[in-house]
Amino acid sequence: YAAIDAIEALRPATERWHVHAQVSMGEFLETSFHMARPTFNAKRVDLLICDRFGMPVLVIEHQGAGHINAKTANEDRQRNEVKDTVLAKAGVSMLPTPASISTDEARELIVARLKILLDSGRVR
Repeated sequence: YAAIDAIEALRPATERWHVHAQVSMGEFLETSFHMARPTFNAKRVDLLICDRFGMPVLVIEHQGAGHINAKTANEDRQRNEVKDTVLAKAGVSMLPTPASISTDEARELIVARLKILLDSGRVR
């Protein structure tokens, strides 16, 4: 709910922005290099914020207690690195949030990142 609160806090600049949960990266990213698509197509992001035109603006990845499992730590890190790389190449900002973060702290982080993105002129 912190993401929705953050968008509300920035109204009217974020008018008609949308928050989507558990979105497959293949749904909002494209590539002309068909061999790259399988590396990210089925990976999911926790939250995706899109602007009023439906363009991805910010991905929020909550690093919850179950996010990195001791048994699969290397695989989990590799999966996160793929997400980081693909999102960076697509020009979509990513904001990881730690497991220990409160709702108020998450809201503050998200508002700050959205303000930076709005001020940069990269999003509308």
